[in-house]
Amino acid sequence: MRIEKLVSALSLLCITTLCWSAETDKLEYHYLGEEIASVVDPLVDEQLIPGFYLSIHKDGQKIIERVRGYSDEEEELVPSENTLYSIASMTKPLTALAVFQLLETTDLTLDSELAEYIPEFSDMLVADGGSYDSQLRVAEEPITVRHLLTHTSGFTYSSDITGVGDIADTYNSLRLLTLESNSISRWGSLHDHLMKLSELPLVAEPGTKFTYSVSYDVLSRLIEIISGREFGKYMEQEIFLKLGMTDTHFKVPENKLARLSRLYSPRTRTYQIPGKPVMYQESDILGKEDKNFGLTHSFSSGGTGLLTTAADYSRFLAFLIDRGQGSRLKISKDSFDLLLKDQTSAEFGINMLTESFGQQTKETVLSYGLGIKLTENLSSGSNFDHDYLFWSGAFNTHFWLDPEKKIFGIFMTQFTPTRYLVVEKIDDLLDNHF
Repeated sequence: MRIEKLVSALSLLCITTLCWSAETDKLEYHYLGEEIASVVDPLVDEQLIPGFYLSIHKDGQKIIERVRGYSDEEEELVPSENTLYSIASMTKPLTALAVFQLLETTDLTLDSELAEYIPEFSDMLVADGGSYDSQLRVAEEPITVRHLLTHTSGFTYSSDITGVGDIADTYNSLRLLTLESNSISRWGSLHDHLMKLSELPLVAEPGTKFTYSVSYDVLSRLIEIISGREFGKYMEQEIFLKLGMTDTHFKVPENKLARLSRLYSPRTRTYQIPGKPVMYQESDILGKEDKNFGLTHSFSSGGTGLLTTAADYSRFLAFLIDRGQGSRLKISKDSFDLLLKDQTSAEFGINMLTESFGQQTKETVLSYGLGIKLTENLSSGSNFDHDYLFWSGAFNTHFWLDPEKKIFGIFMTQFTPTRYLVVEKIDDLLDNHF
């Protein structure tokens, strides 16, 4: 009898402790949610953007969800985890994952040369700094898969994105692999774009300098050649379906169009009227007939092409946090190490991104496909500690993950150009709580 009473008492104590712990967590998350709201809510309150969706996950559970405003004011579409957003460069980490599948299942290696698969990229010319005033010369080194994954290939982007010099202006005038070219293409297929790309000089010697670029579009063509499948089809069959990402597309299916957000840009003219002026308007980047990307489709862009939901992209982030545990998609421990760890600081230092992205990317390095924000006040030669991993898209979509604390978050809105960088502030708040 005494043993039974003791067991009963211990059981009651455990239940009480669990309840207290759950209530404490709930209260803690409430305070955290209010602090995070003070960071993101002003974007809508000050009428800088029409609305947003934010979620934060820890230990496999969604602990914070915040929704404000509209993802499409005209349709009065309230943001949710199932709203479809164009994620632009947040496509790149998924493309990197596809590359690592091929590194494990084919003869492809990080040091494989691009010209081995696409001969037109042999004997590339270099215009140092992207300037036609510099003396053109033949590149001394071939472009490799490693260069493409780390944006050290010597390619650039169009000048309407983050491109460098005269070469970037040429990309722009040709409409070569621009943001909108995967929806409205002057050159046709991805193959055709790369044939035109191969005719233009590089802006730096391969392997010597970080320049944010079309490298991931080049990788997507490489995946097509090696797999024998159109890139979008490969991604659907080998990545999205295996991760359960059933709402991730290069072109939005007809039956999902009602969930598609609208793309906005800064308002070009404001009026002196009472109250806070609206600082945004519908974007015309694609023309007024299209409210967003994903309605038309020229080719599947591995650099900028995807539309997805917060719920779907969270499945990918959970895959990274859990290192694939329980997933149908299998890659090795070595591949996870390469994807989640610093691969560039030893050669390029810790401020390699600043020329392309500005001072907010100081003390930031790259893995293969992800940015890594380092802890503050570091100097070259230190043993670098990761603060968090992250990436963003041109339309103000952002994600970050902290594998050590098992935390990840995602912020979705549709506003171009990228202007509202909320990740670091939110991560600082999370660090204060966990």
